[in-house]
Amino acid sequence: MFDSLELKGKWKEVKGEITKKWGQLTDDDLEKTKGNFSSLVGLVEQKLGMKKQDATDQLTQIGNRYKADAQAAGKGIADKANQKIDAQKDKLKN
Repeated sequence: MFDSLELKGKWKEVKGEITKKWGQLTDDDLEKTKGNFSSLVGLVEQKLGMKKQDATDQLTQIGNRYKADAQAAGKGIADKANQKIDAQKDKLKN
């Protein structure tokens, strides 16, 4: 599951996707949740009349897309750092 700390790191992007998906939710509504996942679920449940499990599932799908993007970016950074380390090791050997 996508946790609140990860959600807060990508809040602007996630918020934009939520408002695209559910135009009835205002920026003010979303800001009141402060990116807290449980609060978001409650908001979607209340404002849209959605069942809690459905709201949780749909918000988790949105959040997991951003989590996967963040993990891929982090892996790319780590790979580049490892390449630099390997290059330095090779220079030291020669």
